[in-house]
Amino acid sequence: MAEGKPTLLLTRPRRESEKFYLLCSPRMPSLPELVISPAFEVEPINVDIELDKYSTLIFTSANAVRILADTYELHERVAICVGDKTAATAAMRGMRAISADGTAEDLIQLITDIRPNPPLLHVRGERARGDIDIRLTEAGLTTEVAIVYSQSAKPLSGAARTALAGDTAIVLPVFSPRSAELICRQIPDQAAPLHVVAMSDAVEAAWTAPRASMTVATTPDARAMAEAVASFFPV
Repeated sequence: MAEGKPTLLLTRPRRESEKFYLLCSPRMPSLPELVISPAFEVEPINVDIELDKYSTLIFTSANAVRILADTYELHERVAICVGDKTAATAAMRGMRAISADGTAEDLIQLITDIRPNPPLLHVRGERARGDIDIRLTEAGLTTEVAIVYSQSAKPLSGAARTALAGDTAIVLPVFSPRSAELICRQIPDQAAPLHVVAMSDAVEAAWTAPRASMTVATTPDARAMAEAVASFFPV
């Protein structure tokens, strides 16, 4: 890393970036220079869902919970969620939320262990990994899909490009393989030393651009990501 305090570059949608920064801030003795440049924006998709058909809803993102809750009454519905953040969002909407506290693999294992009455509904964005609906259906738990949002790619901001072209080190947390792919397409042959903090091994594998170094969070959740990011901003 270059000498001096690194710049923190956040590329989630602005609301999520600001929330993550608030999670990081108490872990940092002094606040870094911050650049927010969303790599994509979440855009709701109108869809007509017969919710009463499903005993259980499956969520792999908090965005899907929020978007569905904006249209449908979800109080007391069962939600099986990939992680604690998504489960907390579902609980705030009045749902009976269960967290797999991990990855898509953990989610599939939890659902096959619980074996809720099918059909189940996986509510998600237009891009997803893990073939959750297919694998659950093959396991005897018929699972259908409702796509409720898209992720539209956005170009890196002028501030982000300036930072990447500078000589101050940059810490860049990356939360999904999709984000890694979008960012890598746009990163120039940057002069700045770049440290990527990946949320999972899958994110690390999706990163193809040059980098100074790579760290994978100890667990695939926002808290572990914040701890990893904060370690680059010591006293």
